[in-house]
Amino acid sequence: LEFARHREAATCAGGGGLLPLTNRKNAEAIARERVTQHQALGGGVIVTTCASSRRAFASQGAVVFDLATLLAKAFEAK
Repeated sequence: LEFARHREAATCAGGGGLLPLTNRKNAEAIARERVTQHQALGGGVIVTTCASSRRAFASQGAVVFDLATLLAKAFEAK
């Protein structure tokens, strides 16, 4: 499943634009809200292509993988 707000309607994960360095509390609050939204939809592993999002979600305790790593592991298994 995807986040309730995704694609063109997606919101920031709080990890980009140097936000974690310039306004850490705000960055953490944004990431926490996104993880809370994900959990409300049933939770589970989050997969992203954005390294900043992966870091932000993981900092809030979410289990997160980047898509490239999952693809690489899938090809290694064959």
